[in-house]
Amino acid sequence: MTSSTDDFTINSRLNLLSKEGPERPAFIFLDKDSKRTVLSRHDVWDKSGKCAAFFRRHGIEKGDIVCNTLVNSQERLISTYGVILAGAISMHGQTFLADGEDLVKNLEDSRCKAIIINPDEKSGANVILKKLKYKDGRTGIVRYKGLPNLSQVIYVGRGDKYGHSSWLESLGQEMETYEDCSVKTDDVAVVFCTSGSTGFAKLIPHTHRRLQLIGRNIQKLWQLNQDSILFNDRSLGWMGGSPLIYPLVGLTRVLIDLSPGQAEDNSALILHILETENCDKATILPNDIQRILDHLDSVGRYKLPKRLRIIGTGGGPISKVTMKAIGRISESITNVYGTSEFGLTHGLNVTDESQYENACCGDPCGHTEVKIVDENLLEVVTGEPGELLVRGPSLFTGYLNKSDVTKDVITEDGWFRTSDVGYKNGKGQLFVLCRKTNAINYKGIIHYPGWMEAKLEKHPDIKKSIVLGVPDPVVHEQICVCIIKAPNSMMTVEDIKEYFKSLFLTSETSDITPIPKYFLFFDQFPLNINGKIDRTAVKKVAWKRLEVEPSKP
Repeated sequence: MTSSTDDFTINSRLNLLSKEGPERPAFIFLDKDSKRTVLSRHDVWDKSGKCAAFFRRHGIEKGDIVCNTLVNSQERLISTYGVILAGAISMHGQTFLADGEDLVKNLEDSRCKAIIINPDEKSGANVILKKLKYKDGRTGIVRYKGLPNLSQVIYVGRGDKYGHSSWLESLGQEMETYEDCSVKTDDVAVVFCTSGSTGFAKLIPHTHRRLQLIGRNIQKLWQLNQDSILFNDRSLGWMGGSPLIYPLVGLTRVLIDLSPGQAEDNSALILHILETENCDKATILPNDIQRILDHLDSVGRYKLPKRLRIIGTGGGPISKVTMKAIGRISESITNVYGTSEFGLTHGLNVTDESQYENACCGDPCGHTEVKIVDENLLEVVTGEPGELLVRGPSLFTGYLNKSDVTKDVITEDGWFRTSDVGYKNGKGQLFVLCRKTNAINYKGIIHYPGWMEAKLEKHPDIKKSIVLGVPDPVVHEQICVCIIKAPNSMMTVEDIKEYFKSLFLTSETSDITPIPKYFLFFDQFPLNINGKIDRTAVKKVAWKRLEVEPSKP
């Protein structure tokens, strides 16, 4: 099943797939209790089309940005496709700070018109919006403080104990499906979020055309076709979990339904899914791969009776520790490198653990151009590390409503500055080592220490703080908090832990919550010749105290 780049849209592909094998499974959801829900190709089209009709009736128009804060679920999938079928733009609603600053900033920067939230009073987005809600005294219209463009709050839930119907059931009342047939391949379809140095996300718009180009690279590296059964439980709002692959390839995707909550033992649930759903491919991050291996060891099993053909992984420098899954969970592991701004740029399929070199990401994908440069943006010699720059047709054109930030990352001749440090070997293969900045790569998510330090220093017992990364073979980097206590403070490590946990809406066990592993007290921080804190020196002292050495490629 192929489609020309010139006429590809998610809308047209969803329509086409609903006619080609309408009863074929498109998405399979399993919750923490293994309750199974299957959406066929026809179901996806019908429910998404009725969702689009619902949105249009509620004032959503072509080009409007709609923020979706739902967790992975049928409702999240259908509402995402529904927004796109309505001709609007689906934006991921990133919400994990307890004070809601991250969500509010995204809504403000995007000039978002509508937001989709869970009606549960305890849901993070709901709590935050209630604090901002007020009634305009002149017009009587409900408004939200600091968000003049936000005019619609759409509640999407599963019904309740009082017998109220679920949102998906209510869609059945829509008489017809809707598809905005005026949508073109160069119209924006989605807005992804990526970490920003201030702690707030940068917003990355992608068109239908670029999503197809990004998807083609994923399809090739994962060796996907319409008969593939792919397990991928990454967030539907992230690049790595986006539902763009289904309309492109027509495969079956299996994922965990998080609406009822998270499983106590996620690794056991993933193993159950891989085996019972006959998955042949999977997208699994290194920390989850390790959890699965540990679970197999704990129950006395060495390997799965039917191994996956390919596990796709990435998110940071991958060590040989991850490759131990070869022969146990999967026949091979494909290590990839990419960014939300570009998609995948490199990939390497590994079938023999002993042949893998730490941090190797392999060869460029598709039409990707790559070069390694020094501080003056001049190419370095083979084997010498420098900043990784990439260029190609899938590269975004700029951060949403942030032309000043875009100028800092895209050169005049079209190269994207990734801020990642790497090198190429004599075969032209890419090795990605670390971030150029102070950013911390925790479980494949980039966190900038500046905002964490600012939050910590609001505590009366903390005079100064430095947050840094400590190399880890599984999660890429653990988080270490270095503290100078305020005079006469009796603060303990447990006090800091509790305060840190209070900063987040998300659970401390969630992979997106940056909970530190290490806490160190300092009498003073080393200073440089200008009298400023020397972060490099602090890091060296911390690593020495922790007896941790950086992994070497």
